Amino acid sequence: MDRNTIIGLSLIFVLFFAWQYFTAPSKEALEAQQRTQDSLARAERSADSLARLKNQSSTSRAVAADVPDSIRIQQMSGTFGPFAAAAVGEETEVTLENELLKVTFSTKGGRIKEVLLKQYAKMERGKNRKDVKKPLVLLSAPKDRMDFVLPIKGAFRKRDQYRRPVF
Repeated sequence: MDRNTIIGLSLIFVLFFAWQYFTAPSKEALEAQQRTQDSLARAERSADSLARLKNQSSTSRAVAADVPDSIRIQQMSGTFGPFAAAAVGEETEVTLENELLKVTFSTKGGRIKEVLLKQYAKMERGKNRKDVKKPLVLLSAPKDRMDFVLPIKGAFRKRDQYRRPVF
């Protein structure tokens, strides 16, 4: 190797080490990353505990059914926080209807499950290549959800940095 090659390689190594030194994360960035990892681990632990709670044996659920509602709500407040009272009960659908539309609500959370617009229709191509009129139904797919995030201590949401209580 000649002198120019040695100088070139040494300059490349100097640039590489300088780049590593100047692009290294600061202590604040490392602490923020550690906090993020800790919160993700905490969220996974709570998801695991919720899965264990769902997988309880039927005998423990039968015993829990004999307990009065007020005691059951107190026991569930550790899991669901301020939404423990809403976690008790069966989900039913309530329908409101007039001449223009029909709205179906869920009693768990008051979520709108489906909206049918009576005066409108959607056109779809049928099997025999003819247009077919079908009723226009809104918010019927699981991906069509309207959510409100309530930043309440003890409530958690799956996406973003919050976790949604599972009812």
